[in-house]
Amino acid sequence: MELKQHQPTESFQVALQFEVDDIDQVTTYDIACEYFIHLEARFEKSFPDLLPIVKQMRWGVPALHVQGHQDSCTYLFRTAYMECVGHFHGETAEQYWPEANQLGPHVRQMNNGHRQDTMITHHGDWNHKKTMGIGERLTS
Repeated sequence: MELKQHQPTESFQVALQFEVDDIDQVTTYDIACEYFIHLEARFEKSFPDLLPIVKQMRWGVPALHVQGHQDSCTYLFRTAYMECVGHFHGETAEQYWPEANQLGPHVRQMNNGHRQDTMITHHGDWNHKKTMGIGERLTS
């Protein structure tokens, strides 16, 4: 995988998600071990007001992705080894793919417009169900 320099707007969006003063923030990202290296310098250059927020953030690599990294990444970035971090896999975004992959045989023969409509409807349904159930998951 080729590492690319991220756009300032992406970094800005990341910082705005974590504009909280007294809560420890842990962010997981597939290549967090590389992404965070120059993150403070990028913020200092593009968004100096948000630099204190970025300095508070801690980075981890999701459990399934860290297995393909170097051993040093496992010990430095796996959330199971991080102090004061609950046990979670960090792969919530990936849970959807087995469901989405089932669309393949159904949309393969469709024209572009019908295929896009079907996929958008399916994605919207998944997001709606996830949103409707979030309250129950947060209180359990």
